[in-house]
Amino acid sequence: MSNEELDAVGFDHGFSEEYEEITTINLEDLLKLINVERINYLKCDIEGAEYDFLMGKSLDCIDFLSMELHYIYLGKEKVLALIAHLVRYFNFYDGSILSDFANRWPPPAIVNLINKKFITPILYINRIKKLSKSALKIVFIRILIPSKGKVVFCIKKIKNTLPEPAQLLARTVLDIARETPQGWAVQRLKKKDYSQLPLLASTEQSILRIREAAESIYGISWNFYSDALRREIVHVFETCVKRLSSSHQTINYLEIGSCQGLSMSLMAHLIGNANALGKLVSIDPYFSEGYVEQNNQVAIDKTTRENAHRLYKSLQLDVEHIEDVSSVGLRSLVCGNQRFHLIYIDGAHEGMNPLRDLGLSLELIAENGIIMLDDHRTYPDVKGLKDLCDRHFEKVAECWKIAAYDVSGTVR
Repeated sequence: MSNEELDAVGFDHGFSEEYEEITTINLEDLLKLINVERINYLKCDIEGAEYDFLMGKSLDCIDFLSMELHYIYLGKEKVLALIAHLVRYFNFYDGSILSDFANRWPPPAIVNLINKKFITPILYINRIKKLSKSALKIVFIRILIPSKGKVVFCIKKIKNTLPEPAQLLARTVLDIARETPQGWAVQRLKKKDYSQLPLLASTEQSILRIREAAESIYGISWNFYSDALRREIVHVFETCVKRLSSSHQTINYLEIGSCQGLSMSLMAHLIGNANALGKLVSIDPYFSEGYVEQNNQVAIDKTTRENAHRLYKSLQLDVEHIEDVSSVGLRSLVCGNQRFHLIYIDGAHEGMNPLRDLGLSLELIAENGIIMLDDHRTYPDVKGLKDLCDRHFEKVAECWKIAAYDVSGTVR
C-alpha cells in the first residue's frame, strides 16, 4: 500500500514521520525466484498487502494457505473481493468460519485454507508425504484438526509412512478428530490424578520391568494402543488378583484380545507375584490387514503379533496363543472343558461380539471367578453388558476403562 492509502485508513506508521520506500515482490516473481512450481504451505502475514499479493493471481499452485485478513486496512469491498477470489481455489477449514462468507462482517482475522483438489484422497496423500516435519506440524494443528472428514481419512492412510515423531502427531490428530461425547468424557477421566492409588511394591517393580521391555521392542510407540500400565487400570488388575489369590492356590488367566501384549504381561506378573501363576491363554486373530472399529482402521496385525510374542519371550512368559476370532477360540476352550479364574474381555467391542464373548466366558469361568469388561464407557454395546452385570453380579473393581465382576452365581 502507498503512504497515501495508509493515511486514508488512519494507519499508525509508528514513532517516526519519515518514510522509506522498499522493493516488494509479487507472487509470480517469487515462484520464479525460488524456482518452484508448487508451494506446500504458505503463511501470509503481510499487514494489509494480502489483497495486492493474492488478488487476481492463479493460486492453484498453493496446497495450504494460512493468512491474516487485515480488514480494517483493506476495507469491506476489497476483503469480500479477495474472499470471493480465494474460494475459487480453496476450501475454508476453520470451525469458526460460517459458510456465508459474503454476508459476514467483520470477517475472521485469520483463515486457514486447503486446496480444493485435495478432495481427491490420492492427490492429498502424494503431496502431504513430501512435507517436512515442521510443515506437517503446522498443517496438522492449524488445518487438519478442524477439517476431519476426508482429510482425516487420508491421514490414516499415510501415518505409517511418516517419520516416527510425525506418526505420533498424526495419531493425536486422529484421536481428536474421532472423539464422541463419550470419548471426551473418557479423556477427562484419564486426565485425573491417580497418583494416590495404592499399589504393592512388587506391582510397581513389575510395571517398570514391563515398560522397559516394551520400549525395547516398540520404541516410543510402546503404548500406541494399550493403557494397561496406567495406575488406575493396574489398580483394578491388582484388586482382582488379590481377591482370587486369597481363595485359589492357582489362577488360570484368559485374555480375549491381547494386542501388544502389555496387559497379558502385566497380569502374568501380578499373578506370579502372588505365587499363584497357572495357565496363560490369549485369543487374538491378529488379522493381516488389521480391523475396523467405530469406522476407524485399527493397525493390530501380524507384526503386532510378532512383537507381542517377542515381549512374552523377553519376560520369560509361557503364553498359549489361540490365533482365531473369539467365537471360535472360546468354543474350542469350552469343548476342551477348560476353566479360568480370571477372564479379561477385550476383543471386538461392537455388535453381538461383546455379548457372545461374555456368554462363552461364563461357560469357562471357574468357581468364584472374575470377569473383566474392557472399554465399557467408549462402546455402547459393551456399556449395555456392564449395565446388566451391575444388576446381577458383585462388582469387584472399576475404573474408566475396566469393570470387574465376581460372577459366582453363574458357574454350572
